[in-house]
Amino acid sequence: MNFQNIKQFVKENFSYLAISSFWLFTLMNPVFKKFDYGAEFPSVVAFAVIVFLCVLFEFKNKRERSLTETISLVVFAIFVGLSFVFSQTRNTGLGEALAFISIVPFYLLFSGRKIEWRENFLKVVGLGTLFAVIFGFIIYLFKDQTRMIGPFFNKDYYAHQWPNAFALYLVTAWPVFLILVRKKTQRWAAVFLSIIFTALLLTYSRGALIALAGQLLLVAIYYVSNSRFNLRLNLNVILTIVLTVGLFYVTNYVRAQKYETVNIEERINFGDNQNLTSKQERMDFWVGAIKLAEEKPITGFGPFSFRYAYNGIQKTLLGSADHSHNVFLKIAAENGLVALAGFLIFLLAVFAKILTRFKKLSSEDKDFVYLLSVAVLGSFAHNMIDYNLNFLANFLLLIIFITLISSVLSKEPKRESKPYILLASTLLIAVFAIYQGIFFVLSLGGYNSFAKYYNFPRDYYNLAAEKAISEDSYFEAKIYLEEQLSLNTLDAKSYYLLGKIYCDQGASFFDPVKCKESLAEAIKLDPMNDFSYYKEYVRNLNLGFLTDEDGKVLEKVKILLNQYFYLVEYNVHFTSYTNNVESAYELIDLMSPYLTGNQRENFTEKRDQMMKTATRQRLDKTFN
Repeated sequence: MNFQNIKQFVKENFSYLAISSFWLFTLMNPVFKKFDYGAEFPSVVAFAVIVFLCVLFEFKNKRERSLTETISLVVFAIFVGLSFVFSQTRNTGLGEALAFISIVPFYLLFSGRKIEWRENFLKVVGLGTLFAVIFGFIIYLFKDQTRMIGPFFNKDYYAHQWPNAFALYLVTAWPVFLILVRKKTQRWAAVFLSIIFTALLLTYSRGALIALAGQLLLVAIYYVSNSRFNLRLNLNVILTIVLTVGLFYVTNYVRAQKYETVNIEERINFGDNQNLTSKQERMDFWVGAIKLAEEKPITGFGPFSFRYAYNGIQKTLLGSADHSHNVFLKIAAENGLVALAGFLIFLLAVFAKILTRFKKLSSEDKDFVYLLSVAVLGSFAHNMIDYNLNFLANFLLLIIFITLISSVLSKEPKRESKPYILLASTLLIAVFAIYQGIFFVLSLGGYNSFAKYYNFPRDYYNLAAEKAISEDSYFEAKIYLEEQLSLNTLDAKSYYLLGKIYCDQGASFFDPVKCKESLAEAIKLDPMNDFSYYKEYVRNLNLGFLTDEDGKVLEKVKILLNQYFYLVEYNVHFTSYTNNVESAYELIDLMSPYLTGNQRENFTEKRDQMMKTATRQRLDKTFN
C-alpha cells in the first residue's frame, strides 16, 4: 500500500479510526479515568479536538436535520456553559462542562445519516470488553481487591478503585455481543457472555444486577415476540447460565486460597457494614440534590459542585460524594432545571423516533436498534442509583450508542446543507480546549505558575497557601486564599487555612475574632468530613470564656468522634488511609479539658484502639 492509498484510507475512515482508538484508550489506560476532578482533563481536550476534526472530514456529507433534537441539545449545552460561568465552585468542573458540551456537535454530526462503520465500532467494543474483563480477572485473582474493578482504577492512588464504574461499563457493553452474534457463533457468544456476566457478578454491584435483570427481561420479551427461541438458542441460554455460575464459584474458590472473598448473602442483605454507605447515604444525596436544585433552579451550583454544595446539608459522617448518585438529579443540582429539561426533551425525541420508525426497519436493523436501546436503558437505569458517567469511557460509550441508534433510524435528507454553524462551534470549542490544555500541561510539567491561567485550578491556590503558611509567608498565603475564595465561595478548606493565619499569636495577622469566625465558617460549610477543622477550633478556645456556640461545637465533636470510631474499624470510605485518623487522635487530646473523668478515659481507650486499627489496615494495604 503506497502513501496515496494510505492517505485515501485515512480520509475515508478518519472518524471511525479516531473515535474507536480514542474510546479504547479511555477504557484501558490506568491513569486518565475520571474527567470530573481533572484526572482526565487531557482526554477531554483531545475529545474536543477529535470532534472538530470529524466535522472537517464529514462536513460535506448529507444528514437529516431534527429541529427538536437540535434545539434541546443546544439549550442543554448553553446552560451547561452558563452553569460553569456562574458557578459557585468555578475552580472545578471545566472538564465535565467541556465533555457535556462536546457531545452535542458529535451527536448532531453523526445522528442524521447512515454510519458505515457502526458494526466495526461494535467489534472494537466487543474486543475492548474482553480485554477489560480478562484484565479484571487477573487483578481479582492476584491482588487483594475484594470486588472486580477491571481497568477502572488509578494506578497512582490506592483508594481510586471503582468496581461500580466497571459494573456500569459491563451493563452498557454486553448487548453488543448479541448484535454481533451469528447462528454459527452462538456457542461462542454463550462463552463470551458467561465470562462478562461472571465479571459483572464479581463487581458485587447491586444496582448493576438490578439493571441487568431488567435488560434480560427486555431481551427475552423481544425474542419471544419474534418467535426467536428455538432448541439451539435455548441450549445456548442454558450453557451461558451454567458457565456463568460455574466460573463465578471457581474464580472465588481460587481467590479464597489467598485472599478474602465477599459474603454474597451479607452483600445482598446489606449486612456487610455498608447499610450506611449504600442505602441511607444515597437517599440523603437524592433529597439533598432536590434541595440544591430548588435553591438555584436556573443555572445550578455549577459543574462538579455537588460535593461543596451538599457538604453543608450533609446528614451522615463522611457521607459526602462527588455527585448525587443520580444522573438527572445531578444535572438539576449542578447545571439547573433548564439544562435538565433540554436533556430530557432530547431523550424523549430519540425515544419518539424509535417508536415511529422502528417498524419500517429491516430485521437486522431492528435487532441493532432494539439491543442497543437495551444497552442505553441499562446504563440509565444504573445511573439512576449510582452515577458513573464521570468516567469518559462510560460517558462516550453511552453517547455513541444513542448516536448509532439515531443514525440507523435517520431518513435520506431531502436537500444538502453544509453545517457551517456546527463547524464554527466545534472550532471554538477545540480552540478553547487546546488553550486550557496547554496551561494545564505546563502546570503539570513543573511550571506551577501557569496553573492560575486555566479555568480549572482546583486546589492550586489552597496548595500554594499551605506552602506559604509553612514558610510563615502569611501575607502571600492570604492573597492565595482570597483568590481561591473568589473562585469557590463554598471551599471550607480555604476558610480553615485563613483561620490558621489569624490564629497564630506570633504573627502580625493575629486576630482572635477572625480566627474563630474563619474556623466556624469552615465547620459550617463542611461539618462532617474533616476533623482538622474541629481540631483547630478547639485548640484556639479560651477555656474561661466559652460561648454558647462553643458549647454546641464541643458537644457535636463528642458525637462525631463516637461515630468515627466505628467508621475507622470498618475502614468506611477508606478513612483509615487518610489524615483524618491523626486529626481525630489529636482532637481527643485537645478535648481533654472539656470531658468528664469517665468520658476522658473512654475516649482515650477508643483513641488508642482507633490508631492501632488504622495502622494495621495501612500495613495490610502496603504489603498487598
